[in-house]
Amino acid sequence: MTQEANDGTMQPSIMHKFRASVAQPILHSILHTELSQAVYTAEHVESLGTKLGVEISSRLASEPGWDRYKFITNIVVSQPGPGARMSSSCVWDSNSDCVVRESFVSPNIRCTASRMAERKWTDWQYTRDELKQTPSVASGWTVEREEMDRAKACTLVYAAARKLQLPQITSASACVYLHRFFMRHSLKEYHHYNVAATCLFLACKAEESLRKLDVFIPVIAYYASKGHRKAVVGTSEYDKWRSVIVTTEPIVLEALCFDMVVDHPHVSLVHMLERTPLDERRKQMAWSFVADCMRVPVCLVHEARTVAGAAVELAMRVAPEQGDNAVLDGAGVRRAEVESVVQWLLEFYAREAQARRPVTEAVQTPASSPASPTVG
Repeated sequence: MTQEANDGTMQPSIMHKFRASVAQPILHSILHTELSQAVYTAEHVESLGTKLGVEISSRLASEPGWDRYKFITNIVVSQPGPGARMSSSCVWDSNSDCVVRESFVSPNIRCTASRMAERKWTDWQYTRDELKQTPSVASGWTVEREEMDRAKACTLVYAAARKLQLPQITSASACVYLHRFFMRHSLKEYHHYNVAATCLFLACKAEESLRKLDVFIPVIAYYASKGHRKAVVGTSEYDKWRSVIVTTEPIVLEALCFDMVVDHPHVSLVHMLERTPLDERRKQMAWSFVADCMRVPVCLVHEARTVAGAAVELAMRVAPEQGDNAVLDGAGVRRAEVESVVQWLLEFYAREAQARRPVTEAVQTPASSPASPTVG
């Protein structure tokens, strides 16, 4: 959480409020620059509206202190002629939320742009420094060890999800749930494989990709034990895993405050790849990098759009081509934050490579975990 959230203050500070006095000139400049020579045509009105929306989002995204807001940009382009009055309504907090509007009228075209800013109330935004003060670190884990244990848990999630033929969004949600859980509980108290299994089972429910326990548990047991154990229905191994999931599920839900909604970078990546000149090979790389970003707690520090931008940036660095420097222009991401995610992932790759051993032993769940009997 940010310092603003930690000091007990519910409202944003005066320096971090969305200010119409800052946004209004930006909207004015964009509309007059883009529309001064424009002529209304039905064939191009949709693309023009999209272009204006992207430009406004990109320009305003660079303003500091507004990262805790969510925005809605509304663009109405019409033929010149009699005017029209527009109105909208929503749940509004006058102490923090705001809306700014700007219009452009010429003999050839009419346009109205509005930008609504609503403060995001969330307990799931942290800083890198706060990741060094987690319950696991307080219990004796190093920051590096905790990150590797989280990554191992997410690797289990991905392996089981592939075998169960689950959508990417389901496995990504499970990883986010896991990272959030370990901001409030320690790895010393709950083994990461047990939490991974529970989070994936919850994600199947939240993302409406249900799997029955008699199908789910054998897959989890197989990958958690590196193929050494089977959990057929009716065996003690199956009963142990069933007990783990049933017992841990309410604990995870309570830690998450029953907040199962996740803003995924996958959605932003789809939009970015639609407007970027990347070939299929580099697009596949970007998807792989997004999946790897979910293995580390990047989602607790950076917005989904920033993570998607970092995946595109990494794909371009692996296979650079001329003109790559301008690919992320207009994507609504801050270059400094994208670079932060890129370096975070590269550092994780380096630590992961150093930690690899020629012989991989089956990981056993510690019996000391009160909610997690030995299962692997």
